[in-house]
Amino acid sequence: MSGPKPAVELKAWLEGGRVFLTDQELHCFITLTNISDNERRSSSSSDTESEHVNPRLAWLGAQIYCICVINESRVLPPKVRRLTDPNTASPTTSFVPTSGEKGYCIHSTPSTILLCDLPLNPQQSKTVTYHEKIPLGPPSFSGGMVRYVYKLVVGAQIVGRSAKLIKLPLQVIPLTNKLYIRSPAITEVLQTNPDGIANPFIVPLTKQSKEKSNAFIASVQEALFDESSRKSTRSYNLKQGIEQGDIICTVYIVKPVHALGDEIVISLDFKQATKLRSARVIVFLETVEEVNQDNRRSSGINSPEKFHYVTEHAMHAQDTMFLTETHLSLPIPLQATPSFKTSLVTVKWQLRFIFLTTGLEIFKPDTDGFQLINANPNELKSVIWELPVVVIPSYPGPALLDNPAPCEVIRL
Repeated sequence: MSGPKPAVELKAWLEGGRVFLTDQELHCFITLTNISDNERRSSSSSDTESEHVNPRLAWLGAQIYCICVINESRVLPPKVRRLTDPNTASPTTSFVPTSGEKGYCIHSTPSTILLCDLPLNPQQSKTVTYHEKIPLGPPSFSGGMVRYVYKLVVGAQIVGRSAKLIKLPLQVIPLTNKLYIRSPAITEVLQTNPDGIANPFIVPLTKQSKEKSNAFIASVQEALFDESSRKSTRSYNLKQGIEQGDIICTVYIVKPVHALGDEIVISLDFKQATKLRSARVIVFLETVEEVNQDNRRSSGINSPEKFHYVTEHAMHAQDTMFLTETHLSLPIPLQATPSFKTSLVTVKWQLRFIFLTTGLEIFKPDTDGFQLINANPNELKSVIWELPVVVIPSYPGPALLDNPAPCEVIRL
């Protein structure tokens, strides 16, 4: 009479965290352990009993994929096959990385078989390394219209049992073509031919591939720093209208390009204001997600606002009635997504200014300072101005502090 099936433990963990750049090489360590003890083994055990004590691994595989989930009422689906409803998925013995997912798989790496037909004695462990480049695609993004989700999937099957999966979430930051052009070293590193290993089983992590990965990161870090550190102050005269031509404020932006984690430094100058006075200013840092024209689902009232989704990331408010100039800064969240465009949506960053203005003298000087002479709030008028800003990726090193390396353990 055979005893209970032995427990085989599958563990997967990522080296260095879960934040990656597109084209960066990912390294994942995978360990299989037969955690059964030797007490169940006997010299007179049958073949059936031996199979229970010494399970055999049928296969071990891994893959990276990107799932796109859309707002079905406003966005037309991408031209790829829709994934099976996760509620109808059934157990299987094959490697199906997207099992249990909903949406559309728009990018994936080739499935890699790391091990096959491997017996595991009690207390025996086997560790392999999976390394693969992050596919070129959209960044990780969770918006109101579209979501892009990356995962690393590790699957395994013990002979006679159903396959099981480990899914590790990834945060992918895109690299723009402009960065490749500005830094030829990146292209050179990417075009370097690796070891030319053709064996799909147990691909080794060599010292050369490790050095290549480090060189890629160093080149990207240099290109991102050069792009975001250039200073070129730009000024904008904000007027109430073309006909009046009354200047409310002059806005100065120190840098034309900012990276994730930077602060946008803004200077406001009210010296040129003549007829209009700014009583208060409110500045929002926002991302605007817009569905591309060809992918909008028409139904009912199709106002432009229906296909826009605005997310607020930072806000600064200040009273400016008695100021001639002021300075402020708005932090760009390190975990946010830089500007990007796909076949479905375009995501842009902007500063939205709201000036509360008045053309009346609502205060007058007196012996104690100022005296309120007109407190009618209806005399205040809002002037709204939106200024696009360019936000590029940042080197993911600092982001790793808030994103520890994911690790997961399951039993097969």
